[in-house]
Amino acid sequence: MGRSGSSLYSLLLGLLTVLSILSGAYLASSQLSVSPEIIDPSYSVAQILKPGSWFLAELRGPPGSIDETSLSAYLACSIEGRISNISLTVSGYTRDGNKHIINLTIPLTSIPQGSMYPCSLVISNKGSQLISERSVYLYNKSLTRLGIMHISDVHMLLPTPLGTAFQTLTSAVFLANALSDVDIVINTGDTSDRPGDSELYRYYRAGVRMLLKPLLAAPGNHDGSGISPDLFSSVYEPSVGKITWYRRIEGYLIIGLDTSSTGVIDKSQLVFLENILRSNIDAKTKIVVFHHPVFRASARGIYIDQPLASVPSNLFYASWANAEDIAREFLRIVDTYNVSAVLAGHVHQDSIVIYKNKTIFITTGTLGGPRSEYNAFRLIDAYNNGTVIPRLAPGTSLESMMNSYNVEKAVIRYWQGDLYSGVFINISRDLGLSISSMDIYVETPKRGDVVIERITYDDGKRQNIDPLSRIEILGGDGGIRTLYVVKIQAQEIYRAQGIVVRDKNMDISAKPSIVDISINPPRPRPNLDPIIASIKVSSGSTYVYRVETKLVITTRNGSSIEIYGEALPSWDYSSYQVIFDKVDAVAANLIVKAYDLYGNTDEKTTAIRFREQTTTPVTTPITTTTAITTKTETTQSPTITVTTTQHGEITQRTTTYQEQTTTPITTRTPEAQITTTTKPEAQGGWNSITTAAIVLIAAVVLIVALVISLRGRARS
Repeated sequence: MGRSGSSLYSLLLGLLTVLSILSGAYLASSQLSVSPEIIDPSYSVAQILKPGSWFLAELRGPPGSIDETSLSAYLACSIEGRISNISLTVSGYTRDGNKHIINLTIPLTSIPQGSMYPCSLVISNKGSQLISERSVYLYNKSLTRLGIMHISDVHMLLPTPLGTAFQTLTSAVFLANALSDVDIVINTGDTSDRPGDSELYRYYRAGVRMLLKPLLAAPGNHDGSGISPDLFSSVYEPSVGKITWYRRIEGYLIIGLDTSSTGVIDKSQLVFLENILRSNIDAKTKIVVFHHPVFRASARGIYIDQPLASVPSNLFYASWANAEDIAREFLRIVDTYNVSAVLAGHVHQDSIVIYKNKTIFITTGTLGGPRSEYNAFRLIDAYNNGTVIPRLAPGTSLESMMNSYNVEKAVIRYWQGDLYSGVFINISRDLGLSISSMDIYVETPKRGDVVIERITYDDGKRQNIDPLSRIEILGGDGGIRTLYVVKIQAQEIYRAQGIVVRDKNMDISAKPSIVDISINPPRPRPNLDPIIASIKVSSGSTYVYRVETKLVITTRNGSSIEIYGEALPSWDYSSYQVIFDKVDAVAANLIVKAYDLYGNTDEKTTAIRFREQTTTPVTTPITTTTAITTKTETTQSPTITVTTTQHGEITQRTTTYQEQTTTPITTRTPEAQITTTTKPEAQGGWNSITTAAIVLIAAVVLIVALVISLRGRARS
């Protein structure tokens, strides 16, 4: 090797040494600089406790990220409208790898009776604060009965007849807040539609932001199937909460298990389940929740009273049938410890099975995914004597494919801007619930003095209203969220109405804008192509809560037909979409009208050009696929059923409405795919630490390769 080669060789070796030292030091320091986070309790797996209780908090962070000698904690509780800080006693600390477990005790403090008060857990560590918003609920009332809203298969962010899963979740959340006999909400999984996609959980968190009752969630296959356990845990637990857990609420014991990967619980969870049941043997009402049901949906309405060994294998759901030893051991544990109820979802249908006359297996249909008859939620009454009774929607029975409540009958749309927050409410009497009054929560804008107004759309009136109460919440960012509670009396519940809390100086006359109307296909073929109209909008005084469309077509014989439809919103109300079935037309105009909550409007018309046909098509009925579920002027809904393609895409069948000026035309029920205009992209796991580490490692590898190459040349 020449002198220059030797010098280069020495330089490369020096660079290799420096980079190795730097990369090691950088990775070590970045590992230590990662801030720990509270995994349990969380907003979606909350603790529900009385003063004087203790609980475990789990933090996730690398070794060295927690200083146990400086730990302190308190609860920031919303009690009688104001935040009250309740200091907690740190009774113990243990670490298992990156898991840090802190034992916290609540003092025996006095709180008012009658409510479950939302609290944010604050843990101070090394001079910084970690906050888990609305993760603990304190109560001081009798729990002879525990009212449960059961939701499942939210499937963020699939399209639904209300727009997207965000809209059906919003409706369920506002109903849960409004129904005085609902104490907690249980979600049995498939919260996301794509495993490992943290972005979809951000939509979920936004959807339950206004929920002020305890939430408990278990994962489903769309949360954890098909990805590594490490990726599942690293995305799901910070985004939602603990994967397996249990909560003791006086005489009630609720246990959350995980069937996400294989469709059944594994043997370690059987051990966990039995240990928890054994150590809480005094609990009278025991409820187990997970995603995949033990029994097939077709077993709905049956009573199983055979000895365990004689339970027919064909009653088990497929995933449990494939692990029959697990299924029968689970039933043994359920029977031995007198489990009152087992809650599940997954099959997007309802099913209720009674096992040995003491355990009720309750499967609830999907809240936001492709559905058999409708998107649904269920109400369950649990009593402290071990009795659990699911309510059935009017006109249904245990044998009905769907006997839970139809969330599509409650159109509730909520959004917040910088100067306002507003909710549109249109509840149909067909919902089937007896509601004496409704408490509606609206968050105040970020700044300014506010007014609260109610707009009724049947008479166009606007009036100032006084709130029932005010609530303060410590947010996860450390800021104070302020909400007002507005009461709607029974006689007013079924009117289409808007409630807005706004800065008193906000301009309420600003008009919304229809930014763009796109037609797909751009030139539809008469009588062959459906017409898909995607409509981008921008806010007026408030968000655009409603978009109406009218398709005016000219037929071959010169007659004019008007087809009406209400478009479906994207999750954030920035766009809408409506689908009209194929029409036999030579020309058409689409008239679009957008409304904000104050009744300000914008209207635009776009012409639709059709392709010329070389042959005379067969005349077929003129129909529209509308995205409407309820209209502002009426609470009646069109009949809607949904099927899916082999790829899981939703296909909607909708009763339609039309007017015509000439010869009557028979309508039929069309098929069309519902889509949403806003679809989040999958988020990767990259961050600055990962990227820098990869660059450093790549540089080291490159230098090593150069050194080896030079040494090889030297030998030759």
